[in-house]
Amino acid sequence: MTSEDGWSKLIFLTALWSAIFGALYSTNDNFIMHHIIVCPNDSFTATAFYLIVGGWIGTLLTLVLNRFLGKSMDKSYTGFNFGSLKMQKFALLSGIFGAVSTLLYLWGSQKLDPSLVLGLSSASVIWLCLYDSLTKKIKVRSIIVPLTLVVVGSLIASTTRLSGGFKITFLGIIILLVGRCGLDAADGIVRKLGGNDTDAVIFNFWRFFWLSVSATILMIVVAFLRGTSDELWQMKDIFLPALPWILLTMFFVFLSNVLCQKAMQKGVVSKVFLVTNSKIAIGVPIALLGDAIYPGVFVGQLPTEPIVWIVRFAGVVLTAIGVMQLLKERDNIKI
Repeated sequence: MTSEDGWSKLIFLTALWSAIFGALYSTNDNFIMHHIIVCPNDSFTATAFYLIVGGWIGTLLTLVLNRFLGKSMDKSYTGFNFGSLKMQKFALLSGIFGAVSTLLYLWGSQKLDPSLVLGLSSASVIWLCLYDSLTKKIKVRSIIVPLTLVVVGSLIASTTRLSGGFKITFLGIIILLVGRCGLDAADGIVRKLGGNDTDAVIFNFWRFFWLSVSATILMIVVAFLRGTSDELWQMKDIFLPALPWILLTMFFVFLSNVLCQKAMQKGVVSKVFLVTNSKIAIGVPIALLGDAIYPGVFVGQLPTEPIVWIVRFAGVVLTAIGVMQLLKERDNIKI
């Protein structure tokens, strides 16, 4: 049984595993976008192609994984179904939020230094904490310490360089902090509400389906407006070489998303997102491990300044301390 605010050790561990798989798919995404799906003349077109193709591969893979892993991921899963109209509305809304949020993330990436993009994007949890405090699900004083540690730790852990200054624009900050983070927060609330009407597995599938539909429409429209439709179509030749890597990413995405959805069904959404945001910090040792196993796999992407790694690991430590603050609440749980 969980405490009054909807928190327990089990919910915490479920969210933590979601963060681990989230770090794995983020790391693999990074590799794909720098080595596999590449458009030398227009990185945005490459990303648009990845969103469209990755979305539909992920949708089909999720359908297959649901068949074999669905019951083990959520005991209440009874097989494929369309759910209720209410659930479909929430899944559609969540998918649209996810697609637009991704577009704003890509836009923000072009307006800000890469060192700031991930860290600022993690600030969506601030909006969720505000929502949960206003709806009396949490008390601000109980969340302020872990919130500060996780957000600041994530920002520091995502640092890629300290020398040469940073590329910062007011528009970029607004895009990420207000647009991207606001949409991510709204998406979290919608996923929480929509998940209450079904199991985590089936809601995740329909959310992913509608995200793929929305992203496809959005990216095709953007390509048309940018005059890059031909370039987008020509990238079809990359499909087969990219397929194994996309399948690996989408496998991690499936595990991360279902676990996150399951945690949100019973847990307070802001606390769940605080834990899942630790994927930024978790990604640091994963990247180092990947480079140790296959030297040069992240060539040109990993920081080369020793001081940067000291700063990044300081961010990892801060994030870990913040997350552990949430785990301490297990003492108030009746198992």
